[in-house]
Amino acid sequence: MVKYSWFLGNRRALFALASTGMTMVFESFKEGFMTVVLERDYHIDQSWHGPIISVPPLFYVIMGNIVGIIVDKAPRRMFICVGFAMMAISNFLMGPSKLLFLPTEFWLFFVGYAINGLSQGAIFIPILPEVQEAIYQKRGLVEGEDEAIDGIINDKAAALYGLFYAVGAIAAPLLGSSIYAGLNENWWSTCDVMGLIAAVWTCIFFVFNIMPDLHKERKQRQEMAERFAAKGQLQSIISVEDVDESSRPLY
Repeated sequence: MVKYSWFLGNRRALFALASTGMTMVFESFKEGFMTVVLERDYHIDQSWHGPIISVPPLFYVIMGNIVGIIVDKAPRRMFICVGFAMMAISNFLMGPSKLLFLPTEFWLFFVGYAINGLSQGAIFIPILPEVQEAIYQKRGLVEGEDEAIDGIINDKAAALYGLFYAVGAIAAPLLGSSIYAGLNENWWSTCDVMGLIAAVWTCIFFVFNIMPDLHKERKQRQEMAERFAAKGQLQSIISVEDVDESSRPLY
């Protein structure tokens, strides 16, 4: 039967699951002190804190609709990688970054905060399908061939997704607060550090998860499509034969 080792021992699936936790770190590191930064560093009245903090979810909704339309145009791993690159950019803009010599303007923070929501949509939405596709390809399975296997793969992928999400959600405020406190509550430097970590993770994701399969990705997708088509043709033939049998006279 399906084992958790299928997921944790599969490079593609493990990178996708790890991306869930990493996204939470890059998105939620500021939870413990975001309102303090808005009031002390940007002098934003408390009545505006709620609408400002709701900006990323709003743009997540927007990106969710975009990803749903274009996700089949390229490998899911590419969307996830682009999402991490956007996450790095958003963290640099939220400072705004002193490393990049950006001016201390609130509109740059706002743009970065919005991109943060867009990047979450580009990463979170393709992750579960990416995990499932990695398992089907590695194990030579065809979705729909065995409903019991499909159900177990879906359940265990969802369970691991939730596990990595929870670990990231726990680690994010702990790591973010530690960096913020260690840098003498310097918001700009904290964003620079998180932006650099996000940029490094983007490079790791591309080099170790995309480049090794760059040439065979299309071939694997084509093979899966052919298997699915062959299965559909077989079912059509069986259905036709059943119709022929039922239409024969009984004498």
